Amino acid sequence: MGPTLCRGGAAARNATPMRRTGRRNGLVAPSITVGSSPDREGNDVSERMQIGEVKTAGARTRLSTFLAGAFLMVLCIVFGPLVSQIPMAALVAVMVLVSVGTFDWHSISPATLKRMPVGETTVMVVTVAVVVATHNLAIGVVVGAITAVVVFARRVAHLVEVTAVTDPDGTEVVYRVTGELFFASSNELVQHFDYAGDPDRVVVDLTDAHIWDASTVAALDAVTTKYASRGKSVEIVGLNTRSAEIHHRLTGELTGG
Repeated sequence: MGPTLCRGGAAARNATPMRRTGRRNGLVAPSITVGSSPDREGNDVSERMQIGEVKTAGARTRLSTFLAGAFLMVLCIVFGPLVSQIPMAALVAVMVLVSVGTFDWHSISPATLKRMPVGETTVMVVTVAVVVATHNLAIGVVVGAITAVVVFARRVAHLVEVTAVTDPDGTEVVYRVTGELFFASSNELVQHFDYAGDPDRVVVDLTDAHIWDASTVAALDAVTTKYASRGKSVEIVGLNTRSAEIHHRLTGELTGG
């Protein structure tokens, strides 16, 4: 009995400082009962810590989003008159707490903003500014989405590359186009050709490119027309199936001539 009491007393002395340290640091230390201690691998302590994490973290799967929406729908449809009795100040307080709990505060720290692309920061600032100015979340989301589309289009528009390779005999030049061709990049595409200095035969290779809209077809027609006005022929090769369909359906139909 004597040795057992000593071991129990030692365990109690060891357990008490852990609880005090946890409170002083703002943490919850795993509880250790007097007379029992974790094994050498620490299985008891790790299991208790894992259980605590699950209880604190809450929902972990997409099912939680569905259940939250279903619960909200039931509240609005079935218990609408009852919910309408809740003071608006209480609903606002709930929304504020939810937003504070779900917002990623690290995303707006100065260190993070310095590393983020300018376009993403612009979208965030515009969305917040519109919401604050109009007091309408829907308008802010729509304006933010439009801003994101514009920023993305400007970013992708500058990813088109055109490389010219002239045959050794100087009778043909091949322009290899790489990138996504749409309304934002079509204007720059027209400027990459040397209409006056190229030989009589020009080949535009679109193997590594993709045509997305009618503006690109119009730009290719403009390139062909400029070369034709100087007595030069243009051949467009390397179109994938989708690009070939768009080009075949719209070529010659967009210039009005």
